[in-house]
Amino acid sequence: MSSRSSYLLQKELDRAETYAQWRDIAMRIDQIEGMDKWKSIERTNLYDYQAIRSRYNILREMRESGDDHGLLFALNEGIHGNMGGMGSSELFKKTRFGTKQLINDYIDEVTNALYHLASPDVASISIDEKLEFFNRAAHCFGRSALMLSGSGSLFYFHLGVVKALWEQNLLPSVISGASGGAIVAAIVGSHTHEELETIFDAEHLKIQVE
Repeated sequence: MSSRSSYLLQKELDRAETYAQWRDIAMRIDQIEGMDKWKSIERTNLYDYQAIRSRYNILREMRESGDDHGLLFALNEGIHGNMGGMGSSELFKKTRFGTKQLINDYIDEVTNALYHLASPDVASISIDEKLEFFNRAAHCFGRSALMLSGSGSLFYFHLGVVKALWEQNLLPSVISGASGGAIVAAIVGSHTHEELETIFDAEHLKIQVE
């Protein structure tokens, strides 16, 4: 498809009003520009794809074979959010949406392994062992947090980001900020999940100028 198609879609992307609209358009642009192929190719010097592929294969094989103790040991041996440099910002600048498929697959497999081990169906590992592991994993693997910079009167942009995360049920429980970002963090932190629906309403946010 032509670069003109990509240009027109970029205009649509700039006008997107919801995350869902933005995501769909961004994925179409990536497809037009041939970036889907880049996502599917594991090899690159931007991260240690061999280490991630090896870890992915080990975790999946142990989970599917029912080797729960082996899975627990494998996760204990190396579980952190920047495995093989997969958290490098360069990996998220190449495309409009997403990054290497291997990274997505690896994160999904770690998630599946954690849910599996947490399940009460896994009785071969004691509750004490599970608690010890998950407490350690909470530090090593980490938990998402949202940091909002100072923004002055542009803090509405922060609200837009928070709203998009809230709509996708991805809003972290830890939010902090400075200046305008601190105001947004305070607003969000002092309201329940249900109350935020009203907070994000455009009429509620309107500033009255006399």
